[in-house]
Amino acid sequence: MATKFLIACIASMALGAQAVPVVFTSAQFDTSALAIAEGVPVFDSHGPTPITSQSNATSFGANDFASGSALGSSGLLTAFAEADSLVGAASALAQSHFLGSFSGSGRLSLHLGFDTTNALVGGGLADAMLFVLVQNTVGGVTTTLFNTFFASGTNIDLLAILPTGGTTTLDLLLFSEASTTGGGQSGQNFSELTFAAAIPLPATLLLLIAGLGAMLAVRRKSGSARA
Repeated sequence: MATKFLIACIASMALGAQAVPVVFTSAQFDTSALAIAEGVPVFDSHGPTPITSQSNATSFGANDFASGSALGSSGLLTAFAEADSLVGAASALAQSHFLGSFSGSGRLSLHLGFDTTNALVGGGLADAMLFVLVQNTVGGVTTTLFNTFFASGTNIDLLAILPTGGTTTLDLLLFSEASTTGGGQSGQNFSELTFAAAIPLPATLLLLIAGLGAMLAVRRKSGSARA
């Protein structure tokens, strides 16, 4: 009975540990922001960089104001755009971009938590967009697994089967904009994306877990027989 219980526990551990977080062999972030108020543009851009990237741009005059900001860091992208005008027009854009690649085969599980919020006054405009591109390359042949976009906040779970011996790239672009066309208008958009990916454990590790379980079971049975 004890042997069966041990084998069941090890089997449960093996099944429960089949997926592990993706380790990117290459990863880079880049951000940019643009603000225009009373015809004066201000632009800021950073990256690509493997560490946190952040961009901020602010333009203001006597009556109009615009601001854009973007952040890209491990597992997180944010973008913010704001435009306010008392007399004329103003606009702001911000984008945060991630590009990463990894190796692995089996079932890919990609979770995206996309949250976006607009605040509008007097006819101001604001919106956001999330672009998702996932591609897999094997032997010089590239296959697009996902190429889609989302315009409203939602939790997104994407699943795909990755072939053996390939490299997968994950390309995420978060875009935010706001604008006004006349006096007394205001538009704001704040968007955030959290992302995580997981793939199965390598088959060799599963075999190692199973092998250790079998060895423990045989050893225990042998010890009981000698007793």
